[in-house]
Amino acid sequence: MSIVGADVSLETVDLMDEDLFEAGPPHDLFTRMRAECPVLGCETPEGGEYWSVTKASDISAISKDPDTFSSERDGVFVRAGMPMPLDVLNQVILGMDPPRHTKYRGIVQKLSLIHI
Repeated sequence: MSIVGADVSLETVDLMDEDLFEAGPPHDLFTRMRAECPVLGCETPEGGEYWSVTKASDISAISKDPDTFSSERDGVFVRAGMPMPLDVLNQVILGMDPPRHTKYRGIVQKLSLIHI
């Protein structure tokens, strides 16, 4: 049985809870979050913390401000026991900030234009 977005408390929602996605992306929950709390501080049951940002304009602004919102500084994983140490994560594009991220993204974009 899937969880309905209207039934979720926004004060305690954990978007890392896989049950929320059992029937696919919880679009009704995301719509509600955009309307009621587009930027929400969340906690995981394990004690991790993260920010949920649901409006495209906010996501765009955040992506253009790596000094404030750094992937390199704190990483991008919120659970204890990250899949890889931060110094290793910083060597893949997901864990990089500009200008390194921009450089490698450009390389990947050029390669994606090559048709095999």
